[in-house]
Amino acid sequence: MKLKVAGEILGKAKAEVLTFAVFEGVGLPKELQKIDSSLGSTISKIIKLKKFSGKRGETYVFQTYGKIAAESLLLIGVGKKEEFELDHVRNYGGLAVKSAKALKAESLAISIPSCKEKLSDVSHALAEACVLADYVFDDYVTKEDIEKSLAVSILSGDKNSVDYGLLVAESINYTRQLQNFPPAVVTPAYLASEAQRMGKELKLKVSVLGKKELEKKGMNGILAVGRGSVNEPRLIQLDYNGGKKGEKPVILVGKGITFDTGGISIKPSRALDEMKFDMSGAAAILGIIRIAAKSGLKRNLIGLMACAENRPSASAYLPGDIIKSYNKKTIEVLNTDAEGRIVLSDALGYAAEMKSEIIIDIATLTGAVVVALGSTYSGMVGNSQKHMDTMKKAGERTGDKVWQMPIHEDYREMVKSKIADVKNIGSGKGEAGSLSAAAFLEAFVGESKWVHLDIAGTAWTTEPKPYFGLGGTGAGVHVISEFLRTL
Repeated sequence: MKLKVAGEILGKAKAEVLTFAVFEGVGLPKELQKIDSSLGSTISKIIKLKKFSGKRGETYVFQTYGKIAAESLLLIGVGKKEEFELDHVRNYGGLAVKSAKALKAESLAISIPSCKEKLSDVSHALAEACVLADYVFDDYVTKEDIEKSLAVSILSGDKNSVDYGLLVAESINYTRQLQNFPPAVVTPAYLASEAQRMGKELKLKVSVLGKKELEKKGMNGILAVGRGSVNEPRLIQLDYNGGKKGEKPVILVGKGITFDTGGISIKPSRALDEMKFDMSGAAAILGIIRIAAKSGLKRNLIGLMACAENRPSASAYLPGDIIKSYNKKTIEVLNTDAEGRIVLSDALGYAAEMKSEIIIDIATLTGAVVVALGSTYSGMVGNSQKHMDTMKKAGERTGDKVWQMPIHEDYREMVKSKIADVKNIGSGKGEAGSLSAAAFLEAFVGESKWVHLDIAGTAWTTEPKPYFGLGGTGAGVHVISEFLRTL
């Protein structure tokens, strides 16, 4: 997609499709009244005949027959004006792009909705939505014709905000591409090579611990989970130094299970293909650091990606095993399908040794969080209310929403083992599964400030949305990037 800011008057914007946001139950704004007059009151007639009312998600398109510069006018309903917020801006931008592509248009001009939000925020949200909506994972589809790129002009937008929105969306799409690739492609070694490629491009320090290095460091959690696969595990570290020398870094820790069969505690076959998305936390780390490096974020970051493939085999780890993690705590394995927390135990223990401002882990950790929050919110737990408040506000601004959940002594009791320090599942009744998992992780962060995001419900979607298609969503990239900007 080609995306730019243009300053043309609406009626003089040259594009195959000109789109305009229309509020429900409100008269036409002045800009659209002028176009309506040029079109012989066509818009007014359509509304009077109740063919279009401005309800959220409603669309109406018609030819202009040369009466204005654009060939077609696309009206998009955005609902009640008093309810309009930034996520509705994103829906508007996404619908505009998807509609233009359905019309096989090659150029689209988008007008900025008149609303209470700042122009900079609306411009950012529109740019982001356009680029996200344009993304389709079709690398393995045989194409008879090459689809031409859509050129999008955001009319009278704020250029700096559009440029940053473009960077954010491209980085989210980069994360989505990693998520969507087949698991035979995206192995721990592949993620390591991708981190090294990005490190070279963006001048980052990148180090990769393979099997021998993991053994030397005593990272037995990552080793145990990856033991059943021919694709050996990796711990990948990226260092971005945008802040002052000696300034404490923010450490980002991502779960990178490149395919999760459940191991010996094997999963049922239904939707097993979706377990390629179990590396979404690690993929998000790459997207976040890409935004930081390309935008020149004035902060030091360390990204840690704990990567392994969880497969059953003669060498796989077993229920009943006891693992000594990096920080010397022992883990009783009761279910090999609760493997994410085991690889994270090593990475979090390693991060806790560093003097950090905050450790943030991001993981497709539990099915329980999906039951609790569905696909609208990622679950959030932590020990620093200040940082969780900042994260929640970042989620509200970006649409990459998080919901704070409690951590309590009862949940810590659930993961205590009688024969080791902790066990890798909580109550046998299955209650509070996302919170007992968070309590497990808490045992490995020591005295560090820490926030945990469980993105199991938000990392991918099977239902298309206005600015997201099927597959990976890049959950966590935008909210954490905004958190870092406002910290």
